[in-house]
Amino acid sequence: MAISTADTLTLPQTQNAGAPVLAAGGAAVMQAGPEARPVTMAATPAPLAAGLQDMLQQPAVRKAFPAIMALIVLVILGGIYVWVQETPYRAIFPGMAEVDQHTAFEHLKAANLSPRIDASTGNLTVPATRFHEARILLASQGLPRNQNRGVLESLKDQTAMTTSQFMEQARYSAAIEQELAKSIGQIDSIQSVRVHLAQARQSAFIRDRVPAKASVVVTPYGGRLIGAGQVQAIIHLVASSVPYLSAEDVSVVDNLGNLLTKSPVDTALGLTGAQMQIKQQSEENYRNRIVQLLEPIVGEGNVRAQVDLTMNFSQVETTSEDFDAT
Repeated sequence: MAISTADTLTLPQTQNAGAPVLAAGGAAVMQAGPEARPVTMAATPAPLAAGLQDMLQQPAVRKAFPAIMALIVLVILGGIYVWVQETPYRAIFPGMAEVDQHTAFEHLKAANLSPRIDASTGNLTVPATRFHEARILLASQGLPRNQNRGVLESLKDQTAMTTSQFMEQARYSAAIEQELAKSIGQIDSIQSVRVHLAQARQSAFIRDRVPAKASVVVTPYGGRLIGAGQVQAIIHLVASSVPYLSAEDVSVVDNLGNLLTKSPVDTALGLTGAQMQIKQQSEENYRNRIVQLLEPIVGEGNVRAQVDLTMNFSQVETTSEDFDAT
């Protein structure tokens, strides 16, 4: 039976038809029987949207609305920043052997310390906040096993009263090599270092004395170069750590076989590096003075000057004795 009404009306309905009654608006409907159920004739408007609109229209809410929106935006941006921000990682035991690195990686992974391998350096890294925890864990596992040991540890191993002087000297030399390698390895651009020492041999006769010599083999990180200043620092570090070793007797070679130390004497001109630098600076100073003197006369840009100096760096030692005849 069709019902036409302008109002919202919920009527009970049963399976058995009852007597007709008048609904709101004059429409006739059937009276419900004893077993009735509600029937919605039209959907009621949702009060949530209307209530929200009324709340937003309030003066206090309208004044605070920009601040509320700004706070919401800041909270969203802060959440995005925290989510995107990458946790800083720190290298643990740089220069660790690959065998130890694999074992350490497995132990750290099992402990949920989130280890990573740095793509640029190849070092094993862990989150900076858990760095010390990772070191303690690896130390409890006896890692790294191939880490260089200190001088004292090297000297006290296999000590005996019957140890010969040659063996003691060899152990001492090996310990110095290890300590120098550890010190040089602290330079950022160097991945690994090996140091070889040839100790000096002293004698009562000058002609029988043999000076100390040293060779350093360095391996830089991929894509990095070892600067001239770093090479000089390595030379002076080694020379000042070994008795009777001069800086001229220290050679630095990279892993590709390139000699990084400059020859102390230029074979073409017979000058040292310092003397060549003095010569070039003097020539540059004279060239600038000539240009400054002639440009006011002939005009700017009309002077080209070249200077070639021949300098005498020979040294003469003179010993004189004065006697008073009176």
